[in-house]
Amino acid sequence: MFNLHKVHSILWFLILLAACEPTYKKVKTTNVPMDSLTFENAEALPLLKDKAIDEASGITASWHHNNAFWAHNDSGDAPRIFLISTDGETLATVYLENIEARDWEDIALNVEDSIAYIYIAETGDNREVYEDKYIYRFAEPFLENGETEIYITDIETIRFAYPEKARDAESLLIDPLTRDIIVVSKREKFSKIFELKYPYSKDTVNILVEKGELPFRNTVAGDISADGKEVLLKTYDEVFYWKRKGNESIAKLLITDCVRIPYLREPQGEAIAWSKAGDSFFTLSEEYQSIPARFYRYKKR
Repeated sequence: MFNLHKVHSILWFLILLAACEPTYKKVKTTNVPMDSLTFENAEALPLLKDKAIDEASGITASWHHNNAFWAHNDSGDAPRIFLISTDGETLATVYLENIEARDWEDIALNVEDSIAYIYIAETGDNREVYEDKYIYRFAEPFLENGETEIYITDIETIRFAYPEKARDAESLLIDPLTRDIIVVSKREKFSKIFELKYPYSKDTVNILVEKGELPFRNTVAGDISADGKEVLLKTYDEVFYWKRKGNESIAKLLITDCVRIPYLREPQGEAIAWSKAGDSFFTLSEEYQSIPARFYRYKKR
């Protein structure tokens, strides 16, 4: 017998289920330059001379040292970062005392109240088993009197977790306009965008908010220009570009259409960063099958 009450119950269940599911705008990618912006093809810079930098997983432009980038290795290294010039020389090694380097995956720099802060993302989780993740924040050190080794003790820890389950992520973005943190996951069918609004707790676990998804997966690096207007994300094969048109959040910007820009595929490319001036971006690969690492520069035309 037809049961109208049962039909109504099923309909209400389906409506409630749909309301609980996140809905995302279908984001498109295109090869057509946005606002007539174009980049030159890759310019190969000198090979890195320091053999200790063999699994570069993140880079960010130094604020205090011209033509230099901070970089770190992937899992298995000591808790340290390297200051590398674009001609391949290691200028200094900075050690973070009393900090673990389980699986560092990205690094960012943001200027706040006239102080440049470095953020390191302890967010790698290949098996997705670590519920709590960490971001380490400290003031960018100056090199003085020929220093080549620096030890940092004044470090803030931002602890966070994802809603629902643990995830693997290799992309960290710090919004220069708001200090909001964006983490982009790697292993889903489509990379997911997570946001942590400023101010965030330094004492308790922060819970990220899922804000959308991208039309690609395997996101391995990202960066925002120092003026906060331009955003890059990269996979192993491609680089994607967004440009802010107003005061929209980075999370909202990333769920708008993006542009593919020139990228020479590297052996194991997991690092990307804008130059300090924002007139070019750089990539750096892990060493792979004895292929040495080097910076590649992409200038704006």
